[in-house]
Amino acid sequence: MSAEPVRILQLTETGGFGGAETVLLQLAAGLPQDRYHVTAAVGRRAWLAERLDAAGVEVHVLPRRRGFDPRSVAAIVRLVRRERIQLVHGHLFRPCLKGSLAARLAGVPFIGTLHGVDDIAGPRRSAGNWMTARLGDRLVTVSRYLRDRLARASRLNSGRVATIHNGVVLNAAPDAGARDRVREEMGIADEPLVGSVGGLRAVKGLAYLLDAMAAVPRARLVLVGEGPLRADLEGRAASLGIGDRVRFLGFRDDVPHILAALDCFVLPSLSEGFSIATIEAMAAGLPVVVTDSGGPAEIVTDSETGLVVPPADAPALARAIGRVLDDAALARRLGDAAQRASQAYGLGHMIAAYDRLYQEVLRAHGIS
Repeated sequence: MSAEPVRILQLTETGGFGGAETVLLQLAAGLPQDRYHVTAAVGRRAWLAERLDAAGVEVHVLPRRRGFDPRSVAAIVRLVRRERIQLVHGHLFRPCLKGSLAARLAGVPFIGTLHGVDDIAGPRRSAGNWMTARLGDRLVTVSRYLRDRLARASRLNSGRVATIHNGVVLNAAPDAGARDRVREEMGIADEPLVGSVGGLRAVKGLAYLLDAMAAVPRARLVLVGEGPLRADLEGRAASLGIGDRVRFLGFRDDVPHILAALDCFVLPSLSEGFSIATIEAMAAGLPVVVTDSGGPAEIVTDSETGLVVPPADAPALARAIGRVLDDAALARRLGDAAQRASQAYGLGHMIAAYDRLYQEVLRAHGIS
C-alpha cells in the first residue's frame, strides 16, 4: 500500500435519488479514509450532490450530453488528470462506457457497476457492455440474476464480471413513537397499512399493486417515491375506487419511519436488478411480498423470509397481501425471519467487498 491514500473517482451522470446514487454515496462516504481519497463526478447538482457535500466529498458536475458524445469522455479525462485520479469507478451503463474509455485514455484502471436491467437490455447496451469490459478491468453487477443476463447478452466470461450485493444501514431503527406519529400524520388509525418504496415508473409494477389493493378490504396503501407515472397512478387509484385508501407520499428522506408504520411491504416490480428497499423493509422486521422479477428472488425465500409471487399478477399479489394481513402469526414469523436474513446485506459487507475488488485491481496495475 502506498503511503498516500489511493485517489478514487466515483462517476455517474445522474443526480437524483435512486439505488445507484445511494450506492455511490455509500462508497464515497464509507470507504476507509486511510486507504482512499474519494472524489465524485455527477451529472447535475441535486439530491446526490447535496448528500456528497454533507459527507465532505468533493463533487464535480460534468456536462450531460445525449448519446455517446466524445466531449463527455474528454471532460472525464481532464478531471482524472487534474485530480490525479488513480482508479475510476463508474455507475450505470453510460457512465461505465464513457468512464472506461476515459480511464483507458488517461492510463488508469476502471471498474464499472451495472445496477439494473436497464443497464444491460437491448443490443446496443449489450455491445456497449462488451466494450466496457474490454476497456476496463472489471464489471460488477448487484445480483447474480443481472450477472447471468449480462454474461449471456454481452458474451462475457465470468472472470470479467463480479457480483456485489448492495448493502443497507442495519441500525437505522426509528424511535419507539415513529409508528404512531407517522400514522397520525397520514390520518391512519388501526387500519392495515401496506407500503412500497421506489420510483413511479412502469417497470416498478405499481399499477398491478393498485389493482391488487382494490381486492384487499380496509387496507390502506402508501407509495414512497416520485416518477413520471404519478398522475397516471393517481388516476388509476381513483378509477378503481380506492383513491381515498392510497397516499402518494413523494420523495421522503425518513423511510425507516415510514416502514415503522407499515404492516406489510410490497415490491411489485416487473423486473428488478436487486432491491435496497426490500432489504430495508426486512431489516425493519416487516413481512415482505415481492415478485419473482430477478434480484428480489435472491433476497427473499418464499414462505420463509417473505412471500414471492409472479410479476404482473394482481390477483396473486392480493392473495399474498391478504395472507399477511389476515394471519398475525404468519406475519410475525416472516418478519422475524426477514430481519435475521437482512444481516447478510449490511452496508459493511458491501463496502468490504468493493475494498477487496479495488485492491485486487490496483495491485494488478502496480499501484498498491
